[in-house]
Amino acid sequence: TGNEVAEYYQQQVEMLEGFNEMDTLAERGFLPGLSK
Repeated sequence: TGNEVAEYYQQQVEMLEGFNEMDTLAERGFLPGLSK
């Protein structure tokens, strides 16, 4: 159904936002050992 697709898409968006936040922290040096 359309609702299931919407929920799946929302989960993907939240996951990508989490990855972007981790990238930002790594770039600022808050997470040593993580590099692109």
